[in-house]
Amino acid sequence: NKSIGIDSDDARVYHNRGIAYHNNGDYDLAIQDYNNAIRLNPADAETYLNRGNAHEAQRDFDLAIADYNTVLKLDRRDSSALNNLGLIYSYQGDYKVALSYFRKAVKIDGGSIATLYNIAVMSVKIWGLTKSAKAIKKANSIIQKAAKSKDDGERGAALYAWAGLTAMQGGHDDALDRLEKAIPL
Repeated sequence: NKSIGIDSDDARVYHNRGIAYHNNGDYDLAIQDYNNAIRLNPADAETYLNRGNAHEAQRDFDLAIADYNTVLKLDRRDSSALNNLGLIYSYQGDYKVALSYFRKAVKIDGGSIATLYNIAVMSVKIWGLTKSAKAIKKANSIIQKAAKSKDDGERGAALYAWAGLTAMQGGHDDALDRLEKAIPL
């Protein structure tokens, strides 16, 4: 707050405070600061992405979609915006549209844990478990490697995703075991 009083024309100061508000769950205040940051620097894709995340957290999907589309106008290779658009469409039950966004994200980022997991889940929702074996196998391969990472955050995310895929395939005890390992990370 002191930084904004001193230099209220610096978009990054508003952006960073918006992140702090967002992390505290104060989405309305975060959005106000993101709006100020965008007013000062309308070409900053990251601020639109973060404002879209805040709108998404409030389940205001139309505004989130608008922000993510603005991100893609500014940076057509932003895989986070594509993945987030996929998530919104999956929440709305439009699994084929969601899958198309996740696939576009993979073409850009090479397949993050979250995106590969999302592709596997959407494939199961669209075609069922049997016809989705290839997507599940690819996701499991990457996720299992990441589960051995020395980085706690990556290992935790991988164990969480691996547990989800395992549960989808009926391995509930194995899924619970992986979640137990992920909790302390």
